[in-house]
Amino acid sequence: TTEGRSFDYVVLLEDDMEVCADFGLLFTRTIWLLEDPKENVMCISAWNDNGKERFASQSDLHRLFRTDYFPGLGWMLSKKLWLSELSSRWPDGVHRNASTGWDHWLRLEPQSQKRDCVAPVLSRARNRGATGANMSPIDYHDVLGSVVTADELRGPKSLPDFIRDSEAAWSADALSYIKKDTYENELAALIQDATRLASLNDLIAVIGRYNSTHSSGFDADKNQAYVVLYLRERFTALAKLLKLFPEPRGMHRGAIVLRLGYDASSGEKGILILADKRHCPFVANEER
Repeated sequence: TTEGRSFDYVVLLEDDMEVCADFGLLFTRTIWLLEDPKENVMCISAWNDNGKERFASQSDLHRLFRTDYFPGLGWMLSKKLWLSELSSRWPDGVHRNASTGWDHWLRLEPQSQKRDCVAPVLSRARNRGATGANMSPIDYHDVLGSVVTADELRGPKSLPDFIRDSEAAWSADALSYIKKDTYENELAALIQDATRLASLNDLIAVIGRYNSTHSSGFDADKNQAYVVLYLRERFTALAKLLKLFPEPRGMHRGAIVLRLGYDASSGEKGILILADKRHCPFVANEER
């Protein structure tokens, strides 16, 4: 309970999680997003559902993203949100707002209210529980167990240097790109200018090109974006190919942004966007 306590924010962490060295720094440097109503942020999370090794590169070590799908697995909320909205309706799993779990409940619109969560592209926490109420060992291996963390990808960089990099990358000035209007304008432009992939075979060919996870020797400003337009009922085929959750996660306004590796022949970095044809407002009307 938060009643009578002097703190204004709390980080919730499940008991089978391991955290990265800059886990706490992530939250202290992003509190301002929860404080500013214009930013429309419900929580800060340490977890990226789509943060698989295939979609992780060193150049994204400190990059954050927005999602309107609650990630959970190490997250911060404000005391104000808890007391004004959530505490009186929090599910007990049996009688009140019973569901498959409080994380699923938080994803429902009466709770989320179309607000965002902000999370790192490379997760700052790892789930070590191979079994649970909604997880089998096979599912863990295919989905949760394949998510990589920043600690695993930071390479030979010393811990003090890594923390200093985190402090710099998560300063308010450096995080200007995560502000709501800036983020959505850049996402809209990215989708508008991206190359359309018409088939799974086209997607397989693109994925095969961007197979380096290390940014050394590549041009950090040279990016190539690709879009796959999908219908929700046909997402399973995409998810199976990309080894993602069978239902869309980590999306912002119907768009999932995946960071591919680097193309050794061109020196460019690949960005793959999965856009829901019905619900992504950045998709042109003639493409719906």
